[in-house]
Amino acid sequence: MDRGLKIGTVFKPVPIKIADYCVNNNGTWTVKSDIQAKYNISYCCTGSCDSQGDYWAGAVTTCKDSGGHLATATDLATIAAYLYDAPSRIGESATYGFNDGAQRLNTSRLGTTFAGLGSSWSDLWSFSLSSVSSAYIRVFYNSYTYSSASSRGSSKYMAVCVK
Repeated sequence: MDRGLKIGTVFKPVPIKIADYCVNNNGTWTVKSDIQAKYNISYCCTGSCDSQGDYWAGAVTTCKDSGGHLATATDLATIAAYLYDAPSRIGESATYGFNDGAQRLNTSRLGTTFAGLGSSWSDLWSFSLSSVSSAYIRVFYNSYTYSSASSRGSSKYMAVCVK
């Protein structure tokens, strides 16, 4: 992919339990200062992450520990513009063109890095948060792509690191 991005392998994040990156101060959870400084995680995911853990934070820490960062919404839009046949219709938070057939996943561009897009898995975490307990994702289907948001406690999304 020649868009200025060095993209790692797509992976399934391992969740982080809230007690491993946050501290409870009289009922209020705050990110541990060393975690916040190293990973730029500002909010603890409570509620939706209590039982399953925080998959988004797991993706963030994995990418940072590998020397990169979790793909941002802009990075994912750049990847989508490369992978789809209608790149001018794809924006950072684009929902236009949604399922109208104008965007087609160009499978000849997938290579080994993106081999699963459009099939068994199709959604990637973004570094951008939509709320304290939700993060943005980019959906990659065969005939369209768009951005959405989901609970950080969801186990169904993959991640990709960028350097």
